[in-house]
Amino acid sequence: VKVPGRESWVSNPASTKTVCANKPDTEVATGVQYDAWFMDKNTNQEAVDQMLIAGLCSMTGKKEINNAWDAVFRFHNRKRGKGDVPYRKGEKIYIKLNRTSASGGMTAEYERRKDRPVTLSSETSPQIVLSTLRQLVNVAGVPQKDIYVGDAMRNIYQDEYIKYHTEFPEVNYLSSFGSTHGRILCSESSGDLLFYSDNKAVMKEAGSDKIYTVLEDAEYMINPAAMKGHGIAGITLCVKNHFGTQSRKSAAHLHPGLNSKDRPGYGHYRVLVDMMGNKFTGDKNLFYILDALWTGANWNGIPVKFLMPPFNDHWSSSLLLSLDPVAIESVAFDFLRTEFTNPAHTFDFISEPGVDDYLHQ
Repeated sequence: VKVPGRESWVSNPASTKTVCANKPDTEVATGVQYDAWFMDKNTNQEAVDQMLIAGLCSMTGKKEINNAWDAVFRFHNRKRGKGDVPYRKGEKIYIKLNRTSASGGMTAEYERRKDRPVTLSSETSPQIVLSTLRQLVNVAGVPQKDIYVGDAMRNIYQDEYIKYHTEFPEVNYLSSFGSTHGRILCSESSGDLLFYSDNKAVMKEAGSDKIYTVLEDAEYMINPAAMKGHGIAGITLCVKNHFGTQSRKSAAHLHPGLNSKDRPGYGHYRVLVDMMGNKFTGDKNLFYILDALWTGANWNGIPVKFLMPPFNDHWSSSLLLSLDPVAIESVAFDFLRTEFTNPAHTFDFISEPGVDDYLHQ
């Protein structure tokens, strides 16, 4: 890897359809078909496939995608003290999705509730998940049975499960409901594996947490979090996505460790620092990727069009990749802060003092 601190930005307006209603069934006029950003008619799978290849090659400085994957694994393994070694068959990889909407947006049969606006939230796109699976299996040579996909705290919608399973039936797909509908139940670690250095001074109910065993057992993790704003944290990117890796039913006990209004500015305890440095939620990241195809302004926000150049009132239509967690989140923060301080498009919580405090630390 030529530039370990490089952050690569890949943008293609053709990856997202210009006209997309993103309205729940309850708001769709009679005779108008349901239209959502994550549908294949609105997100171009072939374009996303090419964007991921371009990003991986740019991130590693390699011209060929197979060499890029080899460089990623060797760089990661050297960093973890395993030596200059490639991926070895049998090593498990967890693809950690962002599916916050599934907590209130699906039936017991994993069907998406099309009448709920929350199911239109900006999240990890099914297309980048499928692109990642294609790369891991077809290029990097990872056996399907060694790959785990899901948001352990939440679930995978049935429409996306069908998309993945049709092409990769031996991959392990996660569920918080139970081992049904072709999925496997997530369990939690026997002891606490996440530790918070504020010693309950700020997060009175925290101290430490168990995590889902899928990450405990995995050798590597890929975390294609969505790039978006967050009403409490200001922004939610790769590290914030790990609020769904600790195994309590909710992550509310961690919220005081964010950029809460009673601790604005810089130099305060920030729980995201502990997560970035943790053996599981930090060290196991194979590389860092942000899904910025359909960015929203809040954790449950519906995608919005970006007004700033070069987007010019089109969807964000981008991927960000890096081997450095601070580099990628710093660049993503610049994107979000610039876009959402536009006078016609302002969300104050994204640019409040201290939103990036954890990155300085």
